[in-house]
Amino acid sequence: MLYQQILNKLDEERGLADQYCTIAGYKNGNALRKSLRENREFGSFQGLVNLVQELFPNDEKQLMAEYAMTLDPNKQTARYMLEYCELNKLTYAKEKLLNDMLKCSNSQSKEWASVYYIEHRFSKGEINLDDAMQKYGKLAVKQPETIVAKEIYKAYCYSTSQIFNMVYPVLIGVENYFSEIREEYIKNSLIGRHRLLISEHYIMINEIEKAREYCLKLINEIECKHLKSVAYLQLGNSYIISNFDMSYDYLKKALNLIENYNINVITNIKRSLSFLHNVWNKTNSYLDCSSEHPSDVHEVAFSLFNNGEKGKAISILNQLDFSKLSDNQKAFHLYILGKIRGDLNAFTNSIIYFKKSGDVMFRQLPIIELKKFNIPESVLRAMTF
Repeated sequence: MLYQQILNKLDEERGLADQYCTIAGYKNGNALRKSLRENREFGSFQGLVNLVQELFPNDEKQLMAEYAMTLDPNKQTARYMLEYCELNKLTYAKEKLLNDMLKCSNSQSKEWASVYYIEHRFSKGEINLDDAMQKYGKLAVKQPETIVAKEIYKAYCYSTSQIFNMVYPVLIGVENYFSEIREEYIKNSLIGRHRLLISEHYIMINEIEKAREYCLKLINEIECKHLKSVAYLQLGNSYIISNFDMSYDYLKKALNLIENYNINVITNIKRSLSFLHNVWNKTNSYLDCSSEHPSDVHEVAFSLFNNGEKGKAISILNQLDFSKLSDNQKAFHLYILGKIRGDLNAFTNSIIYFKKSGDVMFRQLPIIELKKFNIPESVLRAMTF
């Protein structure tokens, strides 16, 4: 169906096939047409993506999702499409591909599907972090793409669980496999995802300039809007404590670039914008008062405190079960509680939980508050060592 739609589009104007053959990965228009007529796999998946983006800029995601549903799970295109569906959040098409590939006869396709399926189940809450790590530990992979993807997904699982000090160790050595990946689309996607994880690590350990370097390099070298948007998000996060205007500008760029289909990224950008406005005590129009997610509840409480409503802020915080929060969420919870109560112990415990989660950058927030108690620098250094 997709191939016929492309052919129909190329027939609308003389010379279109010759005009677009290069971006599609073919030497001339006749070679492109022949491949489409004979329903052959594109030699370059990036070429197929380029062609669909050029010919159908408003319908790219829908057409690619429909095409994904028709693919032979044993073929190379199905494997590459799995990454496309993941990046573009085409969940239904991805699930169809995963189910087909896990049951197919091709060992390479099965290997790809196995790597993606573990994280897919983790992200849906069907398995916990320990289960995911156990399954990845037992999963033997041989292809450079799956070797890289496996480690990236392990890092994602740790990052999602806010165990930031485990993200970097699993990524060590991954970049050595990039040169072995031939398909441009997959190579760029995995490099981009790797850079974002590394930049997140540098933000967490407060090596901000290194984090920004990775993000800017991605923005300048990778075309994927999703990856660029996340890079702008991380750049914005890197300025939250130090510069409101810089942080706001980057977060707005992230929000303007991302497309409506990617709800998770949009939510994270809005949470960062909300936290930014709270930290700088500015009018906050990014609150999600209907959400029960701890991060959103924290922002509502923080905003209430900024507006002088300490009692309501405490009441909001008390809705959360502290024992069920991650270490990073506990750190923010105690930081906000400390601000509401002017509580030295809350700030001290916030530092402890930030340290446990591996978040060095935002650990500065309770440290800034403790300095207001005139605690000697030597004591603060001992507390944060």
